[in-house]
Amino acid sequence: MKTQKSQKNTAADILIYAVLAIASLITVMPLVRMLIGSFRTGSGSFGFDNYVGIWNNVNVLSYSLNSIIYSSAGVGAMVLCGSLAAFSLEKYPIKSKKRLQLLLLMGQMTPAVALLVPFFYYLKMLHLVNTRIGIILVYIALGLPFTVFLLKGFFRDFPDDLLDSARIAGCSEPAIFFRIVLPVSKTGLSVVIIFQSVWLWNEFIVALVLLFKEQLKSLNIGIYSTMGQYSTDYPMLFAGLILASLPVIILFGFFQKQFIGGLTGSLKG
Repeated sequence: MKTQKSQKNTAADILIYAVLAIASLITVMPLVRMLIGSFRTGSGSFGFDNYVGIWNNVNVLSYSLNSIIYSSAGVGAMVLCGSLAAFSLEKYPIKSKKRLQLLLLMGQMTPAVALLVPFFYYLKMLHLVNTRIGIILVYIALGLPFTVFLLKGFFRDFPDDLLDSARIAGCSEPAIFFRIVLPVSKTGLSVVIIFQSVWLWNEFIVALVLLFKEQLKSLNIGIYSTMGQYSTDYPMLFAGLILASLPVIILFGFFQKQFIGGLTGSLKG
């Protein structure tokens, strides 16, 4: 019996690893193709000409600075507002809590493309079209629902006794949140920071629709501008995409353990 059971477990493990290997191959192959294509020159040889060309033809530094501004400001606001909302929903008796959570769920389930027209209308009404503040506000609105739901999983297991002890000691509610709750919740906050930073850095559709000024374009939009109407230099485009992906790859490489560990804790919560 034990032998048959162990054989079944071995067969199941082999099947799981085979599926994972196929899925990994499907994911990695386009990236490998893009990496190889970025080094291919017009003569069929390999070199760094495409990287030199994208650096000379695209204002990489200016576009990268815009992406850094949008990502850092958006993520900072998401972390602050999202953590306050998540902690309040978990630890305070709020009226209509279920309705608020339903609204957040609707915001999470609604695709960003469906909200572009309303966003453009309200930004135009507020004279914020083609402004950094406008695009950052849109990013905050799109990212808050996911941020709140993710942090709720961490705050759900936060000990109420610790909060009560702090109140008895005379701590105010803001002091409890900023001095006790946030420092203990570094794992959850790191997951939010990494996840939303990657999303904002790679975001394309919203920036393409809402930003027209050349000096305000993000890095992805700047690289996209190298595509012509009738022809495109794909090796140079691949080189630009590789350059745009490097910060995200480096960020995830440094914080991979924190991201996976924190996300696992959130799912358990």
